[in-house]
Formats: sequence, C-alpha cells, structure tokens
Amino acid sequence: MNADRKVTILIPTDYGKSESNFYHLYFILTDPCFNGETGQEDSVLSVSCSSIKQGKVFDNTCVLKAGEHEFIRHDSFVFYRHLRIDSASIINQKVAQGLFITKTMISDDIYRRILKGVLVSRNTERQYIRFLKSAIKQGACFDVFNVPEK
Repeated sequence: MNADRKVTILIPTDYGKSESNFYHLYFILTDPCFNGETGQEDSVLSVSCSSIKQGKVFDNTCVLKAGEHEFIRHDSFVFYRHLRIDSASIINQKVAQGLFITKTMISDDIYRRILKGVLVSRNTERQYIRFLKSAIKQGACFDVFNVPEK
C-alpha cells in the first residue's frame, strides 16, 4: 500500500511516553503532490489522532467514535496540532522496512470530516491550510470546498 489519500499508518512516537515502541495512527490526507513552499515533488499531508481522556482538554473539531476504524478502540479526536507534511517515498520506504505499519484505509465519510477539520480547527497552522488548498488544485485530494453537505 502506497502513501496515498485515505491510507492509515502507525508511526512510532514518544508524545509524553517513556516506553519505546509506542505508535500513533496517522491518516494520510493527500496523494503525493508538489509542495510549493519547499519545492518537494512527492509531499503528503497527514494527521494523527489521540484517545479522548476524561478531564483533559481536546480539539473537538473532528471526533472519531470507537469502532469507526479498526484501530480506534476509544473515542478519539483528530490532533490537528500534529499535522505534518512528509515525503511519500520516505513513508513508503519506512513501511517497506517495517518501521511504519499500514492499517485499513479510512472511509470516505471519515476522510471528508478530517479534511474539513483541517480548514476549521483553531489548532491548524496556516502552512497546512495552504498545502491543502494547493493539493486540491492539483487534484491530490477531495475538494472540500465543493462537496455538497449530506
């Protein structure tokens, strides 16, 4: 499975965890496309999610219920503060090496909800909004500006 829109991958992280081999689920939001700010040809936008913890503040822009994806076992929120732009070829290489683990692709509904959240979350940095708008113009993701509401 290549690093394309709707693909999910587990990436090793250490967000406040002392143990090694701790993974966070990342959603790849775009197909590889040109990043006008860096000149990189095969950039993809991705974002992680995190379990909602009682008593902890979280970004409620896009909440995913337990079971909406095979890896989401607890109600979770999309962590727009952890948006990132990476090289698709490097992601593919790390998957091939076993450093990243691919999981089931997300549904169109979840994908659209996460994309819309990029544009409205107060935690999204401007560079990611610019990248997403550019990806839409390049046809590298759904056009969330022109998707009719259900």
